[in-house]
Amino acid sequence: MAHRYLSTAEQSLVLNKLAAYVADYLTPEGFTYTPPSEDSYSHKLVGPNEATLYLHIEGDTKGDRVEISGGFHIGKSKYGNLEFVRPNCGVPNDISVALSRGPDAIAKEIKNRYLPKYLSALTQARDQRDKAEAYTQAKLANLQRLQNLGGDARKIARDAEGVYLSIGEVYGHIEATDDSARLDLRCLTIKQAEAVINLLKGSNHDQE
Repeated sequence: MAHRYLSTAEQSLVLNKLAAYVADYLTPEGFTYTPPSEDSYSHKLVGPNEATLYLHIEGDTKGDRVEISGGFHIGKSKYGNLEFVRPNCGVPNDISVALSRGPDAIAKEIKNRYLPKYLSALTQARDQRDKAEAYTQAKLANLQRLQNLGGDARKIARDAEGVYLSIGEVYGHIEATDDSARLDLRCLTIKQAEAVINLLKGSNHDQE
């Protein structure tokens, strides 16, 4: 007898019951499930520390299988949208379990086969995200402070790589990292250039 593939509505009904069972099974791990408001290709379980599990059904002539994957869209783009963060250890492979094995077996496979690898990778991705965000905020704070010193109080955009400087006849460009800056100054008089050089020389003596 030929395999009959489930319609989207049928898949959604099956996943609704399955996801609710898995969420109940993973209650000690802190996962919950809220059914989607309409038929959906995949159903989502939400856990602590930004963990997200996705379940969907993959039709197969040998029998339908449940595909399980984890979410890594925990970053933020310069436009404020969620952004994928790939952990340095790599994203764990999705797993699939025969739907015919039943909810209990599927839940156990998720807990034992997938969840440990996923949560470990997600922890690394979150650490990378947090370090990158701390660097970005420190860089922007430095750029903002230097721009303000130049007399421009406008707020710097999150994606700014540098700011322009204009003081009298002098103009230029400023770039910054979390702990250093690069200044490109143009049209200085000789006395202004000497003052800058002497300031840097004095600063080096103070550090010694």
